[in-house]
Amino acid sequence: MRFESPDPNNRWDSPLFTILSTEKLPLNDICQAIFQKTAQKPNMSTQNPPLMSPTFVFEVDKMLQKICGTICAAQKTTSIGETVHFPETGDAYIIKKNIYMPEMRRIRKQFLTFLRANPVSEMSQVPKTFLSFMDQSVV
Repeated sequence: MRFESPDPNNRWDSPLFTILSTEKLPLNDICQAIFQKTAQKPNMSTQNPPLMSPTFVFEVDKMLQKICGTICAAQKTTSIGETVHFPETGDAYIIKKNIYMPEMRRIRKQFLTFLRANPVSEMSQVPKTFLSFMDQSVV
């Protein structure tokens, strides 16, 4: 039952044409507003997200399991503050605290959920993005 009258100063109400039943339709103005107006700047609501391959999530999960396994194995032989290098990607991770497998699994699942909502353009960006996600998750 709530009605807000349109306001031409709001961008979602623009262009606004107020037409009374006794007036003639301003067809030229409507046509110009629809077809000749410059397009708005693209934003998240007007752009399509990049398409992911059907096996993208599976491949990423496999990659993340390998990274998590490497970190867990390195934690057994190294101490806090040391760096774990990943030869496949060239990335490195500094161990801030010992992360046990259940917590590592939780972080990995959270990252996969994040990745579905915010897909990356290239597979090579995933390890670096995951390691920075881990840095923020592990406090």
